[in-house]
Amino acid sequence: MIDTWYGFERGDDGRLEFMFTWEPTSAGTALRSQPRVVVLKASTPQGTPLFERELQAVAAPGQAGGVDRAVFAVPTGLVQLDMSVRGADGSELDTGAQDVNVPPIRGAGPVLLQPQIVRARTVRDFRTLSDQPDAAPSPGRTFSRSERLLIRVPAYNPDGAPVTVSVVVSNMKGATIRSLDQVPSKGGAPQFDLPLAFLAPGEYGIEVKVTSPTGVARQLIRFRLVG
Repeated sequence: MIDTWYGFERGDDGRLEFMFTWEPTSAGTALRSQPRVVVLKASTPQGTPLFERELQAVAAPGQAGGVDRAVFAVPTGLVQLDMSVRGADGSELDTGAQDVNVPPIRGAGPVLLQPQIVRARTVRDFRTLSDQPDAAPSPGRTFSRSERLLIRVPAYNPDGAPVTVSVVVSNMKGATIRSLDQVPSKGGAPQFDLPLAFLAPGEYGIEVKVTSPTGVARQLIRFRLVG
């Protein structure tokens, strides 16, 4: 009934923070009882509670609603997630459980955490989201050519050395189509502009590369574009 996304950010104290968001799937939006909130609980295998809260689906800028992302500190090792999907009347529509492994941050090379894709449906939304470091990432990987994506890249070097981030769009054969322009960020991770109107419907990749004096880190995100 829902699509979920999770990733990590580096907190002010250097520890990893876990982030979680959700959206209804296309099948979920067609159901008579549509998902309205997800109750997320997180704990260690020993039963120590880490987080519990009711979360709204990822909201567009200016859209009224509650909290649409979870962010909380996590210890290294296994974290257990329990989800309860609830409808408008509070009834439970579905449940889910997942184990997440929180990796230790070691070594001297650059650390590239999960890139965040923030969906903007209008130019005005894009400008607003660009100025909001806490805008919730979208779990979806199918987009419309009328949309614009903001790609945020949390990356750093454990020893404090500077890192350089680049992002390109590639086709399914891995050939680069376009390098993305970096846009100003208000104190958050480096972020890049991906307008989708210039692409034909099909399958593509977002290739993220982080370099530092001590090494290179890369990630590839696949997405589908529809008309």
